[in-house]
Amino acid sequence: MALGDVNLTAVVINLVRRPDRLAAFRARWDAAGAPVALRVQEAFDAGYVGCTASHLAVLDSCTSPVLVL
Repeated sequence: MALGDVNLTAVVINLVRRPDRLAAFRARWDAAGAPVALRVQEAFDAGYVGCTASHLAVLDSCTSPVLVL
């Protein structure tokens, strides 16, 4: 079974104030030719608590397997 055959969503968590990081990630993602749809989750900007909240928001919103990046 190939990765593209799996109903998997990849989620990248990114701070709104860091569009440069998102652009760099998207360039690498596209260059890799990953056969998985990519969704961007806006990060909570509150240090460690925000990081945890961002990951929990992703897990709470998904109904299928998810890869969090």
